[in-house]
Amino acid sequence: MNHESRADLTERMAAFARAHIAPRRDLHTLESFPLDIWRGMAEDGLLGVGIAPQHGGTGGDWRDISALARTLSAKGGNLGIAMSWLVHIVVSRLIIGGFGTPTQTEALLPKLARGAITPCVAISEPGAGAHPKRLSARAERTDSGFMLNGEKTYLTNGPIADLFVVLAITAEVDRRKRFSAFLVDKDNPGLNLTETLPVDFLKPSPHCGIRMTDCRIAADAVLGPEGEAFETMSTAMRTVEDTIGLGSMTGAVAHQIELLTTATMDGTDDFAAALGAAAAMPAGLKAIADEAARVLDEAGPRDPRLGELAAAFRATVRHAEELIGEARVNATLADTGRLDAATHDVVKTLGIAGAAHRLNDAKRGRAYLNE
Repeated sequence: MNHESRADLTERMAAFARAHIAPRRDLHTLESFPLDIWRGMAEDGLLGVGIAPQHGGTGGDWRDISALARTLSAKGGNLGIAMSWLVHIVVSRLIIGGFGTPTQTEALLPKLARGAITPCVAISEPGAGAHPKRLSARAERTDSGFMLNGEKTYLTNGPIADLFVVLAITAEVDRRKRFSAFLVDKDNPGLNLTETLPVDFLKPSPHCGIRMTDCRIAADAVLGPEGEAFETMSTAMRTVEDTIGLGSMTGAVAHQIELLTTATMDGTDDFAAALGAAAAMPAGLKAIADEAARVLDEAGPRDPRLGELAAAFRATVRHAEELIGEARVNATLADTGRLDAATHDVVKTLGIAGAAHRLNDAKRGRAYLNE
């Protein structure tokens, strides 16, 4: 994507967010996803970002996608909408585009690019999370393909999905489970949606589970090499989502500061100092997010620098939230409903996979000690 078209697409995203998302005061409380917004994004070509032009998309790399995620959350003011958009883009580009056969990509990418279908990846299971040793959904070979049985949960965009990428066990080698990925249509008679426990943040991004009971699929519904899906798809998707999510989180913090500024009626010198320090944070966050996206583009999701950049980013966001909190207690504020909702989303999102992040930080610390 050249510089001019990148700027044009960013402005299109900003214009859409300002016109169709920012005015909606109800988004943080909705229990169902606003499909009018989704259809509008499709009509504006915003669901085809990262998909090659020959498949009907706009093209672009991870840096472009990160920048658009930042714009969407900053100008729209809703991290949940940004999350749903980001999942659509990552699954389309990384999973379908990256692992699909020519037949699969030619059939699916044009539909994904124009928003005719919405994808969803199904990995986590009730009581097991996404840990491979605890996953139990299985796919057994049949004369015509495979039969899937098991449950998945907390599927982002699941309630609006038309296509599920399901990871299931297809073999065990030396007591190690081997997973394959399968393309399963929502209309498959062996697949039913289930409810998850309520998610009290990132609304209106929708979640659900699925239950597969003798769910039959054809042999050509396998996505990517058999037996390698967890190592190739699951790990890569987690890293890519985390990396590109730095862009949307940067926009969310910038939006918080804008809301704090407009809600302020009066403030002390301590307020001004805290606000000034907080207002400098998005520039630093943007620098880290841009660098992480650059590393992802040039080195791929296995590069260890991505973990370090993500850790630095989280620490910076935590400091930004401390400064915003300090500013709030030293000011007289008007209506803070939108600020409270935006802050809730940022803080709760920051806590996702907190235990895993702490383990990685400890591992990094021990490595430094042993140098």
